[in-house]
Amino acid sequence: MRRLLLPFSWLYGGIIRLRNAAFDAGVLKSTGFEFPVIVVGNLSVGGTGKSPLVLFLAGELSKKYKVANLSRGYGRLTKGYLLLDKSSTARQGGDEPLQYVQALENVRVAVCEDRVEGIRRLKNDFPDIDVVLLDDAFQHRQVKGGLNILLTDFSRPFFRDAMLPAGDLREPVAGKKRAGIIVVTKCPADISPADQTSWREKIKPDHKQSLVFSYIRYREPLPLFEGAKNVAPDRNAAVMMVCGIARPEPLQQHLESIFASVIAKIFPDHYDFSVADVLRLKQEFLKLQQKDPQAVLITTRKVSMLLQQAELKMHLEDLPFFVIDIAPGFIGQQEELFLSKINSFLAGH
Repeated sequence: MRRLLLPFSWLYGGIIRLRNAAFDAGVLKSTGFEFPVIVVGNLSVGGTGKSPLVLFLAGELSKKYKVANLSRGYGRLTKGYLLLDKSSTARQGGDEPLQYVQALENVRVAVCEDRVEGIRRLKNDFPDIDVVLLDDAFQHRQVKGGLNILLTDFSRPFFRDAMLPAGDLREPVAGKKRAGIIVVTKCPADISPADQTSWREKIKPDHKQSLVFSYIRYREPLPLFEGAKNVAPDRNAAVMMVCGIARPEPLQQHLESIFASVIAKIFPDHYDFSVADVLRLKQEFLKLQQKDPQAVLITTRKVSMLLQQAELKMHLEDLPFFVIDIAPGFIGQQEELFLSKINSFLAGH
């Protein structure tokens, strides 16, 4: 099938190359800003661990700077510029931006399809903002980022991928040249120096680019709903994993390494759950609970944003439902390298 799709990939790749050439030559306009704008994104469609890295970076920077995060707000039902707060819903702002709102106390979070307009509105509303993080905007070249951070998944690196529709690449591998930092995500926590060298040879960063390796750090599961009297999940219990992310396999493998059994309920990325979906899940879980009274439900923080809708929550909040947070860990001393590169960029403004 992939071979049959290759001609379409070549056509799509040619169109994107022409578009990038037009931006490089100034034929298409790219707007820069006098204050720092950091772009985080990838060459492929989803699943690279972008949200945990954005959360980590925003949290670190907010210790020293006034930070704003701007996303498109994929999956939201609203249009235009919208500043989010803790009363916002996933349908208003999208699941990922709402996740940032709930986790980051001192960071402004907004959504806007037009990133140039969104940045201008943020700076106009909050003139004291020091830095804007643009989420998933590597291909949004209407904005000229001061620093571009490019992510690639260890299990699906861009140098082994093909353009859509034969593969998952949104633009050719040559796009990596715009990155100031390249992060290989979801690595084995014990990746060897020899393997890191091998990856460096394949990615071929230039002398201006920093290459760092990160892995997933899983937190202990926490009760999903506030006020729930859920005790810590029993390691001998069965788990129903409710997942709606681009690459659920690492989470499933992690849970399988901890719990007696895992039943995976996989939904598409950014899935808009209906009441019927939730009632069906609840019915299946109650059947599981009859076999194993210690059984629990576990989901990701991102999916939990979608399940917090009032009409869904009312059917779930009496269940032993947990959420598992993840964060990036860095190999060796590479967290220092990652943050020092960003701080050097910010110090130059």
